[in-house]
Amino acid sequence: MPLIKKICIFLFLALTIVLRVDLHADDISSIDNKDIIIYFDPLLERAARDLIDIYYEVKIEVETLLGWKYGLKPSVLLTRDRSQFLRTSQNDLIVAFAVPEKAIIVIDYSRMGHHIFRPETILKHEFCHLLLNYHINEKVLPRWLDEGVAQWISNSIGQIFIDPKKSLLNRAAFRGRFISLRSLKEGFPYDSESMQLAYEESKSFIEFILGKYGKDSILAILDYLKRGEDVDTAFLKVLPESLASLEKNWQNSLRKKINWLTYLSYHIYEIIFGLMGLISFIGFIRLMVKKRSYMKEEEEIAGNEFHDDDF
Repeated sequence: MPLIKKICIFLFLALTIVLRVDLHADDISSIDNKDIIIYFDPLLERAARDLIDIYYEVKIEVETLLGWKYGLKPSVLLTRDRSQFLRTSQNDLIVAFAVPEKAIIVIDYSRMGHHIFRPETILKHEFCHLLLNYHINEKVLPRWLDEGVAQWISNSIGQIFIDPKKSLLNRAAFRGRFISLRSLKEGFPYDSESMQLAYEESKSFIEFILGKYGKDSILAILDYLKRGEDVDTAFLKVLPESLASLEKNWQNSLRKKINWLTYLSYHIYEIIFGLMGLISFIGFIRLMVKKRSYMKEEEEIAGNEFHDDDF
């Protein structure tokens, strides 16, 4: 076995140990250049080569937007085995994730068929996580900020598919039941609905800051975090209001956008089907009432005829 292949297999086995992925080294191929290493199922060679081709552009674009350089050579594990990926990610919503401390990105290629899950978008999103965590200590960088910035930079909805008509953020705004950013500092919830809401909130809050104070405000906040400042202090040093005040204003802005007509429009099909079901049920009840009334009349007529025969 060539030395380079032995090294690739060794590195892949190290990845599987770190990520607890159950794969066989003989089933894995790799492509290595000066910028990145791709480990992949042999059937995904074309996809792997495409990632190699787009990585440099993605890297330059993200580094330029954030004004930082990434000093490590990342590894990407590309799999087409959904069940295998789920054993690692532990969540059906996730199609990719990054392990910044190991400079690793794992992508479930079986989900790339959906238009929203374009490889370049996913790679940009995950590389953003690597870059942010390379410059900012994980104890300082809140998860909601990490995720919100990654969604902004990659122009994506994160690692999950969100149907705008089923937006949990709209529902939360209508009911006034948000997940506080403070509770999303260390990590996101594990149940699907709460996780989706956490992703939506992260993206929406960053967009709110961008709309109100511009891109430079986000970059300045990140720069203070890079210096070791906590997130509350960073916000106070950059913006004319505290993080808590800004969060409250953001929530209020969402509430103003949501009214009964807007909320109903998101659920128009459910409402129509529900009304159709109710109408069908009412029709069925009326039919049963008519049937029973008819049977009662028949019994009364039969009873009257019986009495007439007695005379």
